[in-house]
Amino acid sequence: MKGISPIVGVVLLIAITISTIFLAFNMGGPAVDRAKEVLVMQEGKSILLDIKNSVNSVLIEGNMSTRLLEFRIIDGNLKIDEDNDAVTFSMNTQAQIIGVGISKIEDGINITGSTGLIQLNLTFDNVDVVGSLDMGKGTRKLTIRNEGYNSILQKQSIYFS
Repeated sequence: MKGISPIVGVVLLIAITISTIFLAFNMGGPAVDRAKEVLVMQEGKSILLDIKNSVNSVLIEGNMSTRLLEFRIIDGNLKIDEDNDAVTFSMNTQAQIIGVGISKIEDGINITGSTGLIQLNLTFDNVDVVGSLDMGKGTRKLTIRNEGYNSILQKQSIYFS
């Protein structure tokens, strides 16, 4: 009987350790996912702000002025939408860091939450966006060029490639 007590003690210690590790993973996992999603959203917002600043610069400088942006997309998708004169960054979400149906504007960027998806939308009122692109993960280069005034649309044409 003397040999059973240490065995029971070791088994209990192992069971408690495994339970603690299991709880830590289950409790910490969502917090890590949320932190990652916040980072991805901030990265997307930063890219959109860089694009906005570059567009404003080439507008001020005049025809054929150009900017070359290089950036990295950790996760998500960047889309240049010439039909809507917009640049959109979208990302999947599990932590739903922006609530479903919630829309807010930060620094001129409209941030919208829907089920499993967050979209950051940068629209231009005085600019005709020319060129459609769809970029996913990875290091990307984007050229932004002032193509001059479009008298039919009465907007400045900005070419993205």
